[in-house]
Amino acid sequence: MADVAVSVGNFDGVHLGHAALVARAREAVGDVGRVVALAFDPHPRTVLKKGGTPARLTTFEHRRELLLGLGCDE
Repeated sequence: MADVAVSVGNFDGVHLGHAALVARAREAVGDVGRVVALAFDPHPRTVLKKGGTPARLTTFEHRRELLLGLGCDE
């Protein structure tokens, strides 16, 4: 069993798909492992394509709270 599961993404508008991803990560590491969500801020398009910033559904802090509520450790 792995010690850490890391999921990388934007995670804006945390939804059921994200919840399933976090649940699967938790299954992979068990109760003693850590689940880490690596979320982008600002959105990658802000850096890669000037003027291509999509509208935000949630603030970064709200995403953090939602992901922690789903079971992420960090």
